Amino acid sequence: VFSIGIVCADENFNVKYKRNILINPKCKVAMHFRKPIEFHIDMADLANKPTISDYYAELKEIFSGDVLVLAHSANNDMYMLNHALRRAGLKPFKFQYICSQVIYSAVYDYPNGIGLDKVSEDLHIGFTHHLADDDAEMCLYLLKHCMEKMGCSSYAELETKLKIQRGHVENYELFPMRSGYL
Repeated sequence: VFSIGIVCADENFNVKYKRNILINPKCKVAMHFRKPIEFHIDMADLANKPTISDYYAELKEIFSGDVLVLAHSANNDMYMLNHALRRAGLKPFKFQYICSQVIYSAVYDYPNGIGLDKVSEDLHIGFTHHLADDDAEMCLYLLKHCMEKMGCSSYAELETKLKIQRGHVENYELFPMRSGYL
């Protein structure tokens, strides 16, 4: 984990707070993938950033209480966050999460998932892909779009229609989000 994008919003999708937290991972960062990924971060600059331990109190506050965490490909992101906390010797966070990739895939019948870049093209919304706070904001817009597409006035209604089982993290254990539609 070298970047965490935070966008806090209310139930009406009004953005209250947006932030990109850069973290010194204190390890090598994988940069070679099936396709090239531009993270919009100079990896050398991360050496001067605080570690996840330094951000622990702030992150614990964000990832606790009556909060529902949203991410794209969330099962992967939550696994990585959990792993980073464990590697740093920090207590795990306990929270529930949902995945915009699973939701969009259920609404549009994409059984193998879809990336945020493709979704933004489909919805004609511009953003900077792989810039963590922009990714987080795009997830929010994607969730709102899916609710509108399904005729839902609340997330709870969408959850029922798509037979969503929220993912959750507890005691370093990850319980993935699922949809009965996939």
